[in-house]
Amino acid sequence: MISLITLISNIGFMIFIFTEGSIFLLEPNYSFLDLIFVIFNILLFLFLVVFGLVKQKPSISEISPEAIRRRRREVQRISRTPARRSRSQTRPQRTQQSTSNRKRRPKPKPKTQRSKQTARSKKISKEELIKRLKSMKPKAGVLSLEDFKCIFCFQLPSLPEDKGRGIVLCPSCKHPAHADEFRDWTRNSGLCSRCDSPLPASFRRNPRIIPTRLYVKAIKYFKKKGEIQ
Repeated sequence: MISLITLISNIGFMIFIFTEGSIFLLEPNYSFLDLIFVIFNILLFLFLVVFGLVKQKPSISEISPEAIRRRRREVQRISRTPARRSRSQTRPQRTQQSTSNRKRRPKPKPKTQRSKQTARSKKISKEELIKRLKSMKPKAGVLSLEDFKCIFCFQLPSLPEDKGRGIVLCPSCKHPAHADEFRDWTRNSGLCSRCDSPLPASFRRNPRIIPTRLYVKAIKYFKKKGEIQ
């Protein structure tokens, strides 16, 4: 639109120059016609005619109804496939959760096994009990009550005073010591305080603790046999 106005104004100005007219009683003062100005206007006119009037506007091809239906089917097929995949993915998760819940449930243990184990632990034969009592005998030429006293506090294990404390025997000399006092001793020493024999590291870390009740029975057993003088 602006180029058209410019062309009209330039054509009018050219007519004014060629006719040697005057505007508002003012006559133009020139010696010759500007050829560059004329050529520029001619080229501008040709440009407008060729590209503005002769050239046709691009036409948009119309889409057929069949193409629209085909495109709609493709969109519907694409939109349906992710939903099917998401459903198929959620099913394994549910099955995995159900299987994990089944695995976490603790299986009930039969009561018959517990009762059998407790009965076996309680029922100890007399021969086995005597064998255990004999294994607690201190190593000495002539046994006395001094050999059954704790090597740290020099007191005989008794009940109910020493209930829950436990007794530890030296692996070499078999002399007794209260379990708590034995642990305190082995923190600073690796030797037995009675026979000075080296104590194994595994024994210091995890000594075999004998119940006080059982050790009192051992003292009574050796008294009854007459081995204690």
